Amino acid sequence: MHASPKQLLVVLSSAIGVACGSDVTFPEDGSGGRGVGGEDDGQGGSMTQVSSTSGFPPPSSFETEVCFAWPQGEGAGGAGGTGGTGGTGGTGEAPPCPPRGEALDYVSKDEQVCGNERITTEGAFANGECCYTMSAECGVGRPFLDADGRTRTAAPTRSRQWTTDTGGPDVSDLSEAERRSLAGRWRRDAFLEHASIASFGRFALELLAVGAPADLVEEAHRAALDEVDHARRCFDLARAYGDTVDAGSMDFGGAVPVSSKLPDIARRAVLEGCVGETLAAVLASEQAEAATDVAVLRTLQRIAIDEGRHAELAWRAVAWMLEVGGEPVREAVGEAFHAALATELDVSERSAPIRAHGVLSMTEERRVLKQARQQIIAPLAAGLMGLPASAASAATAQA
Repeated sequence: MHASPKQLLVVLSSAIGVACGSDVTFPEDGSGGRGVGGEDDGQGGSMTQVSSTSGFPPPSSFETEVCFAWPQGEGAGGAGGTGGTGGTGGTGEAPPCPPRGEALDYVSKDEQVCGNERITTEGAFANGECCYTMSAECGVGRPFLDADGRTRTAAPTRSRQWTTDTGGPDVSDLSEAERRSLAGRWRRDAFLEHASIASFGRFALELLAVGAPADLVEEAHRAALDEVDHARRCFDLARAYGDTVDAGSMDFGGAVPVSSKLPDIARRAVLEGCVGETLAAVLASEQAEAATDVAVLRTLQRIAIDEGRHAELAWRAVAWMLEVGGEPVREAVGEAFHAALATELDVSERSAPIRAHGVLSMTEERRVLKQARQQIIAPLAAGLMGLPASAASAATAQA
């Protein structure tokens, strides 16, 4: 089942060629060539040079509830000395929860799976625990971006609307710390997969708004249903490892922006789909290759296959937009690819690898993502734009 970068490159380049009505070529000699939606001027080309502040890929936010026992340690008073008076006992009331700025020090490192977590609410005490809302940005895939370019995910809840209680992983050989770490990772992925449902829903509306072909609209709706399945699978695994959080309501700020401007839609499709979905497919495939637990393996295989199709959809859609949108779309797509390929990879070591359960080390993840950029995304972007492959791959050399 494991797909190499070369195999995925062949599949995706074939899909782009079908969308363009011709083969996509990857010139190596610097002669340029005819880009989709452009003219053959015989001149060499290059990716548009722009700032890479738009990120690679756009960070995906998730929000969840974290709790820890409070107070820490024993609260009883000390015993008196011989012949003396006993110390004052505890009052039975817990001291106030730590302030928001200090709470992260008490949260288990195994729950801090992204490396940039932050506490966003003051603590609430209940049943011997202080609970807070924690948010972070990490992961690859297709986030839902609001009108300000910020990623959104659903609010956490204790309900069980997204779990199915299907067969779970074997946790018998895992330590408590390993179970907490895995629960946090799958919780994060569950919220990101859940948000992808909204992203594909909006993408389908935008395709309709610009008169896209029926097959692209159909595949966008199929992709949204795939994400429903992914979210359920991820919530199931998170719960099997000990998590109790589920997806609640998703705040869209009162409206969901739907653009009818091809350059804007194309730019977002590059970042969310051509880059984010391609990386997600490759990473899930590598994780599945490492996993030996049956439940985890099946989930990762399903996600890898589906994300590969979602990436194919994005590349085909961008190819069609280039064909009908002309120079404004071409400029937007070039800027988006340059920003994506020029941004340095940020993969932080969050916890020890647990390969049997699909968790790779920092070194492995960085290698996989860097290889995907150099061997899949860069040459595909060059072929799509009608540029020498070296024009795109050079942008990844220092990242």
